[in-house]
Amino acid sequence: MHPPDPGSGLRPRNGPRMTGDGVAKQIGRNIAEARKQAGLSQYGLGLRLFMHPNEISRLERGVGCPRLTTLMPIARGLKVPLTDLLRGIE
Repeated sequence: MHPPDPGSGLRPRNGPRMTGDGVAKQIGRNIAEARKQAGLSQYGLGLRLFMHPNEISRLERGVGCPRLTTLMPIARGLKVPLTDLLRGIE
């Protein structure tokens, strides 16, 4: 098995290459949408997750790509499947 080509990037089906920044921004949009549907402010979600609201803001703006170990508790805190936070990324 060969390692993936580091320059290949993530590609949506039949679409242009998705960059790391694009992935982070899409995840951020998904977090913000799920948070709003849950009726939570960034402050409220931060309290629920024991995270500073500034960190929630950074994630939602796509500043840096969150690790899976960060996304899993966010999904649990929002009571959504992890796949909802990854929607739109292929």
